[in-house]
Amino acid sequence: MPKLETWTSYIHRVGRTGRVGNTGCATTFFSPTADRGMALILYRVTISTTIFQMFTFRKPLFILFLVIMISVIVTYYYCYNCNYHY
Repeated sequence: MPKLETWTSYIHRVGRTGRVGNTGCATTFFSPTADRGMALILYRVTISTTIFQMFTFRKPLFILFLVIMISVIVTYYYCYNCNYHY
């Protein structure tokens, strides 16, 4: 996952996949051990998220990758909240 300063930057970048007024789908690959903070934030964000476990070992703490598919409806409101404008 690219290193971003804040979760609002991430939401803004993901939102750009849908463009203004359209729906989009973004897929993010990351390691839950290296990007644990971002994984928790994305899990709590109020957008529709689906988490898929790709590979696991016997213990759930050793998940190698998660794929998060986020469907967002991009409106000016999202960009207004994260201080970006189209």
